[in-house]
Amino acid sequence: VRITRRNALAGAGAGAGAAALMATPKILAQAPAGGRLALQVDSHQRAWAQANLRGLMNLFLPTFREDGRTLDEDAIRHDVRHAIAQGFSGTLPMINWTLPGDPRWSEFHHILIDEAGSDLPVHGIIASEKLESDLRLLGALEELGVKLVLLASTYPAESSADQLHDLMAQRIAATPLPIMLYAATGRRAFPALGPAGQPLDVYDQIADLENVVGVKISQPVSLTSTMQLCERLGDRLSMGPVNLDFLPLLARHFDIAWSGQWNAEAVQTPAQPIGNRLLAASTAGDMAQLDTLARQIQPALSHFFALQAPVIRAGG
Repeated sequence: VRITRRNALAGAGAGAGAAALMATPKILAQAPAGGRLALQVDSHQRAWAQANLRGLMNLFLPTFREDGRTLDEDAIRHDVRHAIAQGFSGTLPMINWTLPGDPRWSEFHHILIDEAGSDLPVHGIIASEKLESDLRLLGALEELGVKLVLLASTYPAESSADQLHDLMAQRIAATPLPIMLYAATGRRAFPALGPAGQPLDVYDQIADLENVVGVKISQPVSLTSTMQLCERLGDRLSMGPVNLDFLPLLARHFDIAWSGQWNAEAVQTPAQPIGNRLLAASTAGDMAQLDTLARQIQPALSHFFALQAPVIRAGG
């Protein structure tokens, strides 16, 4: 069966944990730009996000030496410098090959953070189904000095809204670091809790926690679901859709400033940073420029989607 963009995109009460975090007074609110939903910045974590979640961010894959196990430090440092040359505003080390508990997990992060310095914020990820494991990893990420954590944990599929809220809130309350939510499909969707598996009411409550700063919206999430997420959360959280071809529509209604934590090298080069330019046009509300750049980037986006979306949809 041939998977096209059209058929791939066509598918698809507060618990006790909330008491662990208290909202701070509002310190800043952006005025709407061109009738778009205004993003409020009411905590120091959200102020950091407003300043740093801009343009493209990438996933960072480790490189190994000939034995397939030893990290190649020189190659990793080379790739960090390339990410900086790309103008990326952040990078997320992929841990699939160096799982937490493996000494190479820490080694990989140390190399990346050292080479990145102040030129490239390094993010972290927690993705366990076990609360205790995620809490230990959060502590390790804080010690390393990551700037943001992607909350990609998995939860029991039969979770109620209150149970899901509390499982998320316990992780979020355990760190002062900025937290990015992950809106996805498959095993990270909850069909009983919202349209197309997106638990909008739960996310709406979680968005009130002061160190929750943004949402990464994964590739297989449909345009309809992406719009619903932006409508419910875009007044408090910085929304980052992976599907840049949604941008010409989304940017007319919401402040979309970034897209990240995917293989962003697939759509731009340091000499032609078209992805960053596209998002800069979105941030500025320059719809004419945005539409022009969207037409230019479309062939690369379509090819990238055809390669990667089926793998993500299958849980890869």
